[in-house]
Amino acid sequence: MQTSDDKKLGWAEDPVIQQRIRYALFAICGLLVIADLIVHRHTYLSVEEIPAFYAFYGFGALVGVVVLAKALRQLGTLTRERHLERLVGTTQTVLVEKPDFARTETFAPVRLDGNHTPGSLVSVTLCRHKDGELFTTHTSQAAQ
Repeated sequence: MQTSDDKKLGWAEDPVIQQRIRYALFAICGLLVIADLIVHRHTYLSVEEIPAFYAFYGFGALVGVVVLAKALRQLGTLTRERHLERLVGTTQTVLVEKPDFARTETFAPVRLDGNHTPGSLVSVTLCRHKDGELFTTHTSQAAQ
């Protein structure tokens, strides 16, 4: 299957395959619910006798992990923004990775205002940050 811009999609991106996988997962879930009602369990706790207890327990654990991941992502974003804010107004020596992109010694991404040679060290003054990247106002070749 190909898209309008002639990029070939992988087998998992094919809508027909996705629908078949979805139906197979629904069927497996249905069979597991039926098996849970039929199979006798040797429980140790009274709470385990509740029908579909493990399904609810697993779903609750999944929700807990997602909420924790969201909180950790926000904490990481705040930490990154504080780090970038501290770098604004300083002069840094950066390593050029692409003609318009470099990284500081702490691997912070920097957008350069010019065409620089990849692999070179450039001295820059960082003026602002946006969307997790630093931007420069002045660049000069640093001693290598």
